[in-house]
Amino acid sequence: MKTIDLHGYKHSEIPGLMQEFVSLYDPPFRIITGNSAPIQQIVFKILKKGDFLFYNESDYNLGSFIVIKG
Repeated sequence: MKTIDLHGYKHSEIPGLMQEFVSLYDPPFRIITGNSAPIQQIVFKILKKGDFLFYNESDYNLGSFIVIKG
């Protein structure tokens, strides 16, 4: 499964990285945001705009999401 790990990127870099990633790869794919609420908000906004469905990968890792197209 394709994965993008957003650890270490500036908040301003994330929209461009996400736009490129979702345009290159078809779901399902994984997005690792870590536990940063601001990064998750940026990612969720982009995913919702693209009508993607997503869920936490597990109950114990709240910073990793699996994305599917609805």
